[in-house]
Amino acid sequence: MTRTLLFASALCATWAAWGQISVADIDPFIGTGGHGHTHPSATAPFGMVQIGPDTRREGWDGCSGYHFTDSTVWGFSHTHLSGTGVGDYGDFLFKPWGSTFQDAPVAFLKSSESASAGYYGVTLADGTRAEFTAAERGGFHRYTFAQDQPAVAWIDINYRDRVLRSKVIQFGETLILQRVSQGWAREQHAYLAVRIPAGTRVTVLDSLHVQLQFAGPDVELAVGFSGTGPEGAERNLRATLKESSNFARCTERSAKLWDAELDRAQVTGGSATDRRIYATALYHAFSVPNLWSDADGRYRGMDGKIHDAPNHQHYTVFSLWDTYRTAHPLYALVQPERTNDFIASMLDMHDQSGRLPVWELAGNETNCMIGYH
Repeated sequence: MTRTLLFASALCATWAAWGQISVADIDPFIGTGGHGHTHPSATAPFGMVQIGPDTRREGWDGCSGYHFTDSTVWGFSHTHLSGTGVGDYGDFLFKPWGSTFQDAPVAFLKSSESASAGYYGVTLADGTRAEFTAAERGGFHRYTFAQDQPAVAWIDINYRDRVLRSKVIQFGETLILQRVSQGWAREQHAYLAVRIPAGTRVTVLDSLHVQLQFAGPDVELAVGFSGTGPEGAERNLRATLKESSNFARCTERSAKLWDAELDRAQVTGGSATDRRIYATALYHAFSVPNLWSDADGRYRGMDGKIHDAPNHQHYTVFSLWDTYRTAHPLYALVQPERTNDFIASMLDMHDQSGRLPVWELAGNETNCMIGYH
């Protein structure tokens, strides 16, 4: 028995070594044009956040919040849907420009855009560089402001969805943002904890708009996201900082996480184009469903109450009419542990709502399409 297990382990290691696809083959811009509705944001495998650009807030081809043909950006938010036919999310939009708040997009240099698994970066027309990376429940912003530009960022809590309730609280070096909004999800709870650098001046204009004036042109912000509440966002921020203390380490860690996921379905042969297409298809498949439970296992259920999942991770964004034919059979083959968690999550939803999910989003049933797939 031991000899068999050792042989199987050696075979898996050899197979991974032979495999030709790697994180370098992933191209997050695939599908972001035409009617693809994908998004190039920074995200970890099945991660809770997707941090990146918001170039389009309306229209069918703006479902993800981004379209490759755009050359202006409204800002950079923390949640994005990818590949859907209805738009939502765009929580907590950061706008790293301007001495005064403007509800308008700014131009960026299209040639400066770059994206890889767990990373997105772009240079604005004013010369400011904005970069983002992601962990499982949070991530990092990095801004390099142009010398002739003020080192200022605005936070717009009123972006895209209709805001039902909002609040801004500062505890020392941590800023807590709260938003309950109505969109495709009828009542989405979103909370963001932001670790601000020393010397930053925080001005809360109202519960929807915040100005950050930084002490210098080079800025790193750490963030933690949650659907449960401020405490959950703070816990997820601490978990993010524990896993990666800064932007560079988080970027490196995210790439390693994605490489490990690609090794679940390695291939050999094919051209560079073939590898790019295949690796990116796996990347899209392994970007959703998204973690919904916090680092301590708590999550907001379909009954609006906070629940604990001590024995499994709870997930959200179950586009089941799209995914039951091919994505979930793929998960059963190459993501058996997560498949168990997906099933447990669906059973959680049944316990809380009295039925299995149809198209669940952030603890809400959208009732999009029909049937229990």
